[in-house]
Amino acid sequence: MALGAAALGACIPTASQSPDAAPPASLPCTGQSCFSKTTGVITTTEGTPIDCQGAEEGLEFFPADILNNDGGMAQYFYQYVDGTAGIWPSGYSPPAINQNVCTTDKGGNFVLHESGGLFTGWGGGIGIGLEHLAQDAHLCTGYNSSVVCPPEGGFTTTTPCYCPSPMATPKVNGVLPPYPNDQNAAAAISYAALDVSQWDGISFYARRGPNGQPLMRVLVGDKFTDDDISYLMYLGQPTGADRFCERKGECTCLFQDATCDWYPDSVTGAADDTGLPPPLNTGGFYCGAPLSHPGSASSAYQATNNCTAPSGVCANNYCGRTLCDQPYPAYAMNGPDAEWVGRACTPYTYRNGTQASLCYNAGSDPLPAESDEQCGDHFTFPVHLSTDWQFFTIPFNQMSQQGWAKQAPYFDLTSASVVRFTWDAGYVDYYLDNVRFYRVKKPATPDGGTH
Repeated sequence: MALGAAALGACIPTASQSPDAAPPASLPCTGQSCFSKTTGVITTTEGTPIDCQGAEEGLEFFPADILNNDGGMAQYFYQYVDGTAGIWPSGYSPPAINQNVCTTDKGGNFVLHESGGLFTGWGGGIGIGLEHLAQDAHLCTGYNSSVVCPPEGGFTTTTPCYCPSPMATPKVNGVLPPYPNDQNAAAAISYAALDVSQWDGISFYARRGPNGQPLMRVLVGDKFTDDDISYLMYLGQPTGADRFCERKGECTCLFQDATCDWYPDSVTGAADDTGLPPPLNTGGFYCGAPLSHPGSASSAYQATNNCTAPSGVCANNYCGRTLCDQPYPAYAMNGPDAEWVGRACTPYTYRNGTQASLCYNAGSDPLPAESDEQCGDHFTFPVHLSTDWQFFTIPFNQMSQQGWAKQAPYFDLTSASVVRFTWDAGYVDYYLDNVRFYRVKKPATPDGGTH
């Protein structure tokens, strides 16, 4: 299976909206305009630093941080929103700000500050694909097949058992599932996921600004819930194969104050969608005018991969057939998404009555996956933030699905592939730092095991 370099780190859900619904009035604010600013930047607040050493007493952490904001950047993180408001900063690997979290910090610490709203739909989220740790951080690029790891959920202090085997066979409660493509699944999982079954949960430091909602959810996805795994399995075997869950190829105009219309390439930001029939192939379909809204994948206004617009700037707010012809955001360097490219953007009604526009050729393609087959319902736990810094530890065994997509038979910690933080309707003003997998320290035995 050919796997291209990742440009983003996870698939992004899009807003569900009836394709014939009239757009509401213009948004009251988007991104930076949603919060008061000082000298051109969003106003930030300071939280009281805490005793981090005391908070972390008795814990040890995964070899690589999920987020540490080193160098003033939230590396590999992205954002996605419901289309009713914006988030700032936006774009892939957004900038972090200088702020102390621990009482021992001396001014050189950085945190991710995300703010926006007023969200009136389902909200939004930020996240990272763990493929970046497995591949870009080189945790699993030199996989050693001779390493013998303890059983699932086991513990060792000497062997780095965090890389899924490329030769593993997925099992459900110890029983081989009826997948004809076990090796294909193993290849996708070993590339995009980590084995965190020896770790107890996920930890992080977080707080909110005074105007932000206190609720924040932390999510961890696995092979049963992640669109990225499904995408990679499709690349390896497009037909005649079952996948753990199915992706949703939505092409609806994301932002609800805009409509999906065709723009010629003479408009700044518009590029030729060569997959469209003439004369439409001299432009493309955009959600609002090109560059007027961010894209669905990372809330960035400009596309950065293979820009071919005559203006030299490519807008990111695709919709309709042009969105179907785009790359899958998590693996943009692989070219157009093979599952959706060339498909019409077709209005579709699910069996529960929900309507959406999907990349789907009616009459020739299989019917789109219903909600109980779709990816995306990751394992989650809600936390409530204060305006001061807090250290949170969320045990994996306390996380559960919300019930809006395919239900997993269990939480497979040997295939953790995505981490996200999400919010509901309202204003958002989050500060986040030092996101890591953790476990309680255990005394080592002479042979490297534990008591």
